[in-house]
Amino acid sequence: PSLRNREEVKTVRFLSPEWKKQMGMSDPVKLKEGMIVPPGRCDGPLDILIETVDFLNNADFAKRRIGEHGSMFRTNIGARPTIVIHGPEANEFVMQTEEKKFEWKRGWPPTFPELLGTEGLIFTDGEKHEILRRLLLPAFKGPALEFYFEKIRDISDKYLTRWEGYQGSEIQFLQESKRLTFEVAAALMLGYNSSKPGAEEEINDLSEKFGVLADGLISPFAMTIGDFPGSPWRNVLNARDSLLQHIEDTIVERLGKAEEEEEEEERDEGQASEGSQ
Repeated sequence: PSLRNREEVKTVRFLSPEWKKQMGMSDPVKLKEGMIVPPGRCDGPLDILIETVDFLNNADFAKRRIGEHGSMFRTNIGARPTIVIHGPEANEFVMQTEEKKFEWKRGWPPTFPELLGTEGLIFTDGEKHEILRRLLLPAFKGPALEFYFEKIRDISDKYLTRWEGYQGSEIQFLQESKRLTFEVAAALMLGYNSSKPGAEEEINDLSEKFGVLADGLISPFAMTIGDFPGSPWRNVLNARDSLLQHIEDTIVERLGKAEEEEEEEERDEGQASEGSQ
């Protein structure tokens, strides 16, 4: 590797400190004596441009780099020095040593904490990460899984019935599959109810806003341009806020229904006790 035994990995010097901080760029990396870094390119401005453009425009980016450098290589995507490791041994290494050798929080692009907050499971490490993970476990066990299965089955049956009606017509299967997947996610996480009036318009609106948010998560340059009326980043923020508002409204609605059901049960119990007397 060209950086073997060098004291310092070059960073982009021509960018302002503010921009580098916003993009999550680190300070110069100090290498210990005898340390070897993977082959690849991530040193200068030209490397950043070549690697980022290639990554964004070619689906076989990683495959070609692996063919050129092997199962471990370094690159620079969007001004973020990156090391890529590939293969089952690499996956095993990451999974088994993640708590000791890797960090969740600093590994995400700056758009993720900006849009999703910094206190979620994917941004925490150590004891806090373990606490949050234990809190979430009930959502992936027993009765919860049975509820998920019923929802997935009902929505899948609805789509299969709709596809049967096309009878020889062409189906845009990729788009339909995306829509089915999002409807399942919306039903499980956003409280979407396909049986209520206006459900079709609601899922279309949610899907559109989620698409804007997803694009924003992988578009750090939109965040760099800034937040002002009509800007791409303002559209992303509005989509996120709208989805959060929908979740909040759903929680309030469900809590209200739970209170009504509880009050109704108390009335029924009171009437039953009066009748027995």
